[in-house]
This record gives sequence, C-alpha cells and structure tokens, in this order.
Amino acid sequence: MNTESDIYKMTAKINNARKAAKAWDHPYEEKYVTDNFFAFQRGKFFVATTNSHNTQRITVPNTAFSDGEQICNIFWPSDCQTVKNSSVEVVLEDAEAKIYLPKTNSFFQDGFINEVEQQEIGNDDDQVVEKKQDFLQE
Repeated sequence: MNTESDIYKMTAKINNARKAAKAWDHPYEEKYVTDNFFAFQRGKFFVATTNSHNTQRITVPNTAFSDGEQICNIFWPSDCQTVKNSSVEVVLEDAEAKIYLPKTNSFFQDGFINEVEQQEIGNDDDQVVEKKQDFLQE
C-alpha cells in the first residue's frame, strides 16, 4: 500500500472526517438529487458529488446545519461558508466532490492544514500554530 498516493491521502482524509463527525451515529438522509448532482447528509457530515465536468451550482435546503453556523470543506479548509436558512450553497467544478463539516469540528482542530499549506510552511511549529489560530478566528 502506497501511503503517499493521492487516493490514499484522500481516503484517509474522508475517514478522519467521518470519524470526527461520528457519521455512523446518524441516519442517512438524501438532501438533493438531479441527473448530475447528489447530496446526502449523516448528522453534520454533508457530502456533495457530481458526475459532470460542468459546473454545478445548487442551493441545498433543509440541512442539519443551524443558521449562522460556519461550515468548511474538508479537502480545502479555506472553502467555508455561513449557513443561511439551513441551506448550503454548493459549487462543484470539474467533477469534484465536497464534504462539509462545522468549522468547530475536531477534524479541523487536529489536522486542518492541507498538504500544500504544510509544504509551504514546512515543519515550522510556530507558523502551523499561527495558521491554525487564524483559521479558527475567521
């Protein structure tokens, strides 16, 4: 098993997010379905996918998130939004998928810096702490 491969890292990130959200403790709920877009939720673990390379812009209503709650994409933690009317604004480009969790979830507390940011910062613990504090204060 190649633990340095992109697919391994992506799967590990998904599993860590699933564990942090305790998704298994919540029922599966379809939230929005079209020919090219699919969203579901397990508690506050929200998944949006597409089978299209065309941009998908969907407002998903009636999510489990509260008005005013900040949610972030596990793959790009700077991709955050504030929930309005229990709805999530999803933009998927080039067949991407997104998984949103509340910004306060332990997933972001424990490992929010993506690989690109980590490479830019290196192993400078002070910069890691500073980036984490900046993220949590936004």
